[in-house]
Amino acid sequence: MSKKNRKQLRYRRLLVRGSDVISEDGFKLARERLRWNYTKAADFLWVSEKTIRNWESGRARIPYAAYRLLRLRAGHELTVCGWESWSIGHKGELVSPAGRCFEHKDLEFLSLIFAQARLWREGQKTRRPQRSEDARRGAPPTVTRGEK
Repeated sequence: MSKKNRKQLRYRRLLVRGSDVISEDGFKLARERLRWNYTKAADFLWVSEKTIRNWESGRARIPYAAYRLLRLRAGHELTVCGWESWSIGHKGELVSPAGRCFEHKDLEFLSLIFAQARLWREGQKTRRPQRSEDARRGAPPTVTRGEK
């Protein structure tokens, strides 16, 4: 395989990942959403301004990593399976589909909260009195004399 063919194959691998289609318009939209000029975008992605102009004009292919990084920084939705409707806010917070923002400090002890909830649920199951067969069928409880 020639050097040129290997380079083209490498670009194809970078361009076709998941279901993302890299478009010049999408890249430019992400850059404009950040209110970045060519210089700021080039500094962020560690490329030259000319490279950014070539990507947006379609003269050069946009690497998948650069496109995805700019989209994440611009606060677009995440493209990872299961996180499609979540996004990254401008201050770096995680934004839920309902619009709630979570900072890193909010999520640090989340596993402990889940563990507490699980233990509480297990404790509630052991405290519940066993229901009689009549109650399971929906029949009213029978009261014998002397019971209240």
